[in-house]
Amino acid sequence: MMAKNLPYILIALGVAAIIAVLSLFDLYDNFEHNLLDMRFKSRGLIETRDDIATADVDVRALQTEGKWDPWSREKHIPMVNLAAEHGLDAFIFDMYFIEDSERKLEYKVLNNIEDSAMYVDDFKNLFPDPDNDLAKASARAGNIIYAQSFKPQPKKKEPVKKRTAVMDRRLALLKEKGYFRTVDREDYSSLFDFYDIETAIDSLIIKSAGVYFFQSDPDPDGLQRKYPLVGLYEDRLFPAASLAIALRHYGISFDDVEIIPGKYLRFDLPEPDEHGRTEISIPINMKGQMQVNWAGNWEDKETGEFDLMHYPYNVLKTFQQREYPNYVMAEYKKIANKQHEGDIKAALKPVVAAMPDDKKQIISTAKKLLPMSMAEKWIQRNPKGTAKDFKKLPPFMFNELKNNNNIANAFVEKDQANLDQLLLDGSIIYESGMENYQFSSFKQLQSDMVAAINKADDKARKKKLKKAQAKLAIIERNFQIISNLNKNDMIDEQRPLYFSPVNKRLIAGKEDKGNARLIVPFEFVGKKLYYGLTATGTSDLNPMPFDPRYPMVGLHANALNTILDDKIIYEVSKSWVTAIILGLGLTLAFGVPALSPAMGGLATVLLVAGYTWLSFWLFANEYVWLDMVGPLTTMAIGYLGITVYNYIQEEKNKQFLKESFGTYVSPELIDQMYESGEEPSLGGEEGYHTAFFTDIQSFS
Repeated sequence: MMAKNLPYILIALGVAAIIAVLSLFDLYDNFEHNLLDMRFKSRGLIETRDDIATADVDVRALQTEGKWDPWSREKHIPMVNLAAEHGLDAFIFDMYFIEDSERKLEYKVLNNIEDSAMYVDDFKNLFPDPDNDLAKASARAGNIIYAQSFKPQPKKKEPVKKRTAVMDRRLALLKEKGYFRTVDREDYSSLFDFYDIETAIDSLIIKSAGVYFFQSDPDPDGLQRKYPLVGLYEDRLFPAASLAIALRHYGISFDDVEIIPGKYLRFDLPEPDEHGRTEISIPINMKGQMQVNWAGNWEDKETGEFDLMHYPYNVLKTFQQREYPNYVMAEYKKIANKQHEGDIKAALKPVVAAMPDDKKQIISTAKKLLPMSMAEKWIQRNPKGTAKDFKKLPPFMFNELKNNNNIANAFVEKDQANLDQLLLDGSIIYESGMENYQFSSFKQLQSDMVAAINKADDKARKKKLKKAQAKLAIIERNFQIISNLNKNDMIDEQRPLYFSPVNKRLIAGKEDKGNARLIVPFEFVGKKLYYGLTATGTSDLNPMPFDPRYPMVGLHANALNTILDDKIIYEVSKSWVTAIILGLGLTLAFGVPALSPAMGGLATVLLVAGYTWLSFWLFANEYVWLDMVGPLTTMAIGYLGITVYNYIQEEKNKQFLKESFGTYVSPELIDQMYESGEEPSLGGEEGYHTAFFTDIQSFS
């Protein structure tokens, strides 16, 4: 039996051995990467964390602020102020500030000078100082991360470039801040390696919450699939930006991270995270790279869905400027509720002391909060009371405050509230102004309101409907604000539940694409925003599995999501792949010859289809990357080899029978001899037989 199967074993295992060697030396990686891309696309968009997003310098930003040359640094200060005022966990610059800005004085400033005899120091102060202004804003925020640039070693290693005195000074600052660790270079020599450094200017290093690298390392075909978690410069080991943000998220020092190139990067967690993990272990290759579990395309062309939330620069800048009163109000409420048991009057002086530059706005805020605080306490004691019963506030203000408390109660009781249901059951006080209107949904009400306003001929009616529309917008805005508060467990901290109104809705996304998001206070609490170029035609666009022109600021956001959301991709090891390939070779060697050609072909097709399905399923559901090229090639070539061998053997056997017996027996009999599968033999057989003879003339 073994002798009979020996040729099949040699063929199948020979093919398997060759493929296994190719696998071990990564010689078919380009093909495997293409199949990996197919798995990403087949899986489609996955859900991502809502605390990771991007801040985009998009086409609109370049149109309004001017072309990227790069921008003067004062244009970034509104973003830093946003990070300071609205509770961000981190605001991460994916752009470089490695040279000091030139201080330029515009001619129009000189025209405004009335004093013809100025001191030199006063004249110098007229020059803007964007670097110092940005550094001061960063210090105020306390959560700003800046980028530094390294030059990766090419295949032919370069000597480390001699540093300037400036870079030596900055490197000393990085060491003082603990932004890298010193290691034995020999232990990490295979890691992503650099021969030159260009880090951020001194003032930004000093005032920032971190300075990390953003270099990526594409695969040989140019696609971005991997993310270098660490980089080596001389004997200094630097964390990549997203690893540093992940460590910051968990409160872990980079010194406590264990790194074994080719195996894993791991660190213990101080307490179990939301996924129940007590440690995080990330598989890495010899260069210290992990696979990025890309969430999807930047924006799906069909559905309009984003992979992560993307906030345009203009939206963020407008929000920061427009919501300044709500920032002051939120800080006032926090101090009042946490330190003074909700006493607005008692909190006034402490708030002014904490925010001396905002004194005027604080006093204005106190005047608004005092009556609202009294009214809210009355509403809590009298849940069925009306504005008429209270008498101390205009009905529209009382009703707004009561609506907000009812919305908050719905969230507190059920942890989730539905605006449609609240309007339907009367929990929200609202009059549409449309006669006999039957409410179905909030969106439909908005649409019907617009239609009614457009149809109204009477000015008084149109004015009435527009007032109702404005109140509806306030309800929508306040509902979203309270939803944000509930998500961050801040409802009690922000009482009374009154919020400064704005004149116009602010949205990110587009209404017609269905991805519009209303941007209101507390939207950014706890968020990590990566800030970078996304405009078409700019330099930071590169190919990835879903898109040939993807903004690379999203690479870092996807890498962070991969780590924090437990979506780490585990590549099946080369040893297991080798075992699978050899196992499939043995299956072919013993299975295919035992079946008919048709059944053998069908079995191989089913095996290929089953393995393909398993590979796609494991990737989509378990984030397991199972090698496809090696096993599928083994099955295809192995089956083909066995089939060709069988065909050649059949032809040789037929030819032997024809040459041996063709002169003695008919071709039909030769075919029967071959199909019987028995070896031909000479000499006959001995035995007892009975013969009948009939109709033989003169036999008797």
